[in-house]
Amino acid sequence: MNRAELPIELHKSIGDEEIDFIVFAKRRLPRTFSYRIVLFGIIWLVFSSFITLIVVSTLLIESTNVQPIDKLGSLTLSGLISLGTPGFIVMLFLLVGIAIVAGGVLLLFKKGGYFVGTENKIIRYLNGHTRYYNWDQFTGNVELNFKKKNISLEMRKGSIISIDDLKNVLIRNYLHLSGIENAKEIDNKCRKRINESQSKN
Repeated sequence: MNRAELPIELHKSIGDEEIDFIVFAKRRLPRTFSYRIVLFGIIWLVFSSFITLIVVSTLLIESTNVQPIDKLGSLTLSGLISLGTPGFIVMLFLLVGIAIVAGGVLLLFKKGGYFVGTENKIIRYLNGHTRYYNWDQFTGNVELNFKKKNISLEMRKGSIISIDDLKNVLIRNYLHLSGIENAKEIDNKCRKRINESQSKN
């Protein structure tokens, strides 16, 4: 990919900087992230379905003399709503599980956008939005999956979470270049620029 193929907005954002690489990421995140989300959603749905069975069975036994197995087969969304607050809570859990699975599946098809590496930074262009990442924002920990054409750059910033109110743990952010061509070559260039930025500080 060359500079002439880039969107006009991205072309202007580069300016006169020296370009190390230009690449288009086929995916927003590595596939493993999407698979984990889908798996979590499926587990959530199984758990929610189990809770649904228990709640509905209990309510049916209390409200009728008919055994729950006789009515569960015909239970519908409106039937859950008619059960009142317990039915609403169960329905909410099921909808959350469906949303998680759907979100994981959609991530498999979302594009990662354009990445341009220059002497000073990485520029990311996605859906009309441009973001800049200076090389000194990265720790130098770089993960390369040559087979899957993925590169993950660990960033210095992240989110701090508390564990048992005893200590704070920093969960670092990552910049993912997923499904890219010439992954090994780009990996080398990223490592080189990060090392150069660290030596200046």
